[in-house]
Amino acid sequence: MTDLQPAIPDAPLSTPAIAELLGVSRQAVSRWAKRGRLVATKHGDRYVVDPCDLETFLRSDWYCQDRGRRLPKKKEGVPDVDA
Repeated sequence: MTDLQPAIPDAPLSTPAIAELLGVSRQAVSRWAKRGRLVATKHGDRYVVDPCDLETFLRSDWYCQDRGRRLPKKKEGVPDVDA
């Protein structure tokens, strides 16, 4: 796990717990599970995710690319904050 990834608990995680951990909406986590991108087990109307499956998802090319696309693009002529 890299420094950019959150610490993942040992117990199975709910959709709201994953959303809070990753800083995304519950709907996004549910959508990932429904589409098969995040391996999850459905218990009633809720998804539960094994911590190992969440770690695998966080290392996936899809997750890394998806998160990268959501970063704002740098505008020309605007200096970096660190510069």
